Amino acid sequence: MAGLQFSLLFALGLREYHRLLDIGCGSLRAGRLFIPYLAPGNYYGIEPNEELVEAGITDELGRDTVALKQPHFLFREDFAFREFGTQFDFLVAQSILSHTHEDLARLLLGNAREVIADRGVLCGTFFLQRPVTGRHGHRLRGSAGQGWVGMGGVAYRWPELERMASDAGFAVRRLSFPHPRQTWFVAVPTHHRDRLRALARQASSWQPLARDLAGAEPLKHRNRRLYVAQRRFRALGDRLLSRERPVPPE
Repeated sequence: MAGLQFSLLFALGLREYHRLLDIGCGSLRAGRLFIPYLAPGNYYGIEPNEELVEAGITDELGRDTVALKQPHFLFREDFAFREFGTQFDFLVAQSILSHTHEDLARLLLGNAREVIADRGVLCGTFFLQRPVTGRHGHRLRGSAGQGWVGMGGVAYRWPELERMASDAGFAVRRLSFPHPRQTWFVAVPTHHRDRLRALARQASSWQPLARDLAGAEPLKHRNRRLYVAQRRFRALGDRLLSRERPVPPE
């Protein structure tokens, strides 16, 4: 996934002098490629879990690289992008909208519109709504609801995503770019909607490389095993919680 994200943004025009906002940067799975590539101070990551970022720095990136490249991090879960105090040329939200109901999806898109540069690009992924379950058997919720969703995810119909993007001031287009389970999209400020066709063409030109990256590891098999394990642990937890706890002796 790190290679896919880097390849897509590079194809869309990301260069070392651009400012990049990595939404939900986690343990720097993609950041470990973006941070060394970008000029010092040009990588911005927002993530609710500070421990994940610390683990990424320790195990993936290294303190020396952080000292040299001076990435910026913000530990928030409310998409408070304005706290960085800058405008971004590129924003990436990989596997974020796939776990947010409409209220948070609208918040992300609205806040992204406030901090995107005039000719900036937002790209991300989402679950395209399909019958009942996802391709790997995990149950996907509809967009109605509130807040975050962990296990499974949230699926959107394409017109829903278009409408939310339009309400936030974005023009959006689906991309034919590989992803193990989700669908990529690209968005630009509405008054630059004429750029979408060229951006989609740039992304398509990298499809052969992206397919090689996606096929280099058995990602689908690993994901399937992960979700099976998660379902088993959740079922075990439900059984344990349903049992009456013994009353401790006085």
